[in-house]
Amino acid sequence: MELDSLLSTSTLREITLIKLLNQRYPNWISKEEISSQLYISNRTLKSTVIVINSFFKEKNYEQYIETDAALGYKLSASTNAISNLIYLERLKSSTSFNLLLSIYNKKFISSKHFTDYYFISLTSFYKDVRTINLILDKFGIQFNSREGTLSGESSQIRYFFCKFFWFSYGMSEWPFQQVDEGETMEMSKKIGAQINPYLSPIQTRQLAFALSVCLNDLNTKKFIEPTFKTLESDNLLYQEIQATIHQKYYFFKQNILKHEVNFIYSFIVSNPIFIQTEKMFSFIKTSFQEKDSANFAYSNQLLTELVNNSSHLMTVNFLDKQNFLAHILCLNFQMDTFHDTHKYIEDLQLDELKQLNPDLFNGYLLIFSAIEKQGIYPIYPIETRSYRLKAYFFFLFSLSDSAVEINQISIQVLSDKSIYRKILKNELIKNIPYTIDFTDNNDQNNGPDIVVTDTPTFFNQLDIPIFHISFPPTSNEWLELNSLVEQEIQKKRTLQNFRPFN
Repeated sequence: MELDSLLSTSTLREITLIKLLNQRYPNWISKEEISSQLYISNRTLKSTVIVINSFFKEKNYEQYIETDAALGYKLSASTNAISNLIYLERLKSSTSFNLLLSIYNKKFISSKHFTDYYFISLTSFYKDVRTINLILDKFGIQFNSREGTLSGESSQIRYFFCKFFWFSYGMSEWPFQQVDEGETMEMSKKIGAQINPYLSPIQTRQLAFALSVCLNDLNTKKFIEPTFKTLESDNLLYQEIQATIHQKYYFFKQNILKHEVNFIYSFIVSNPIFIQTEKMFSFIKTSFQEKDSANFAYSNQLLTELVNNSSHLMTVNFLDKQNFLAHILCLNFQMDTFHDTHKYIEDLQLDELKQLNPDLFNGYLLIFSAIEKQGIYPIYPIETRSYRLKAYFFFLFSLSDSAVEINQISIQVLSDKSIYRKILKNELIKNIPYTIDFTDNNDQNNGPDIVVTDTPTFFNQLDIPIFHISFPPTSNEWLELNSLVEQEIQKKRTLQNFRPFN
């Protein structure tokens, strides 16, 4: 990743060695093999091991690198957190990274102030500026050291900080406000026993974030202690979860516009981990329905703000349209039929949404009714190919006022031939150009693909006169940004490829 350029060669060597030993755990790796892979001498390897073990001892970690003259090296215990913690600790000592951090926190005053604070020369400062500008240049932005500002598209600036400080950095100390225990503590006890003990460290890390958001709790320590008792045996993972929640809360609560906080919920409901964790969804669903609870008020507020600010072309807006509305309103992850979805929406009594944009609210109900008549039922939307006709309709419908141009839609239908015939005869796609693709039909539960080749016509044929759907093209920068965000989505959907620090 680009932030590697902020670290020294020796630090990168330490991280690479830890990752290598962790991958091969519990096997020994010979000195010759490690030296060959790291392109270092045996003497350098020995000194690197000494530095790493000293770091573990200083941090009171139980893990260490075992040494054997004949067998080589191996880790005493395997954990994904070790290399990440070394990475983060070393970043904290990098003046280039601290320069980025001061810009991120809007605390950069002047070059003189920065050099005095970190005891570096002006030459070293400008070297750091050149280093971070090499990173920023890939996003089309630059740091002006005289003015202390970033120049470039605001969406690109936000995307950079989101990618590198939200996903990659979680060990800084942030000033959090204190909250009363009250309902927050009670809810944390309720869900403490619902954590799946078989989740991987990465899954647990993300689940910790999801739970903290649902509780709307800024006091991380009070939240973690009753909730993660089962994780105390893994001290490194415990520290990583705590640091993750600290950092993510600061990012969303302090550094993003208020209405964009709904990206948190987008992340939760779009992640396969949480889709597979039914107890977690059950808790979220129950808390939303408790009209007097803080969770219901918070989610209702987010939904209202999302609709009210849907015209903002921010990085998270694309994700909101794709995930937040499609999963929170439509509830693909939990509802078996659209009848349940109707009832759920009625139970929520989203008066604010109805008052703010009744056309939007009624439009959702209309499209629910139109698709419900087809007898199409949703399944868990873990992968794109798992979406049924209903999911595709709503997914694309929720994107109707965003700046995304869609040229064709691939719609999968159930293998039931009677339902298939109903779809073809239905007014929804009457007189609309489409083709039928029989070539990719490996899944016995899926019928052929219907490919609609005229998207605007397709949506304008929907019996929803209050909507005039179009897909206007936007600037190349925005389209490129959508592409970048989509890449991040796909990375998270594939768990085996998701590595927060890679």
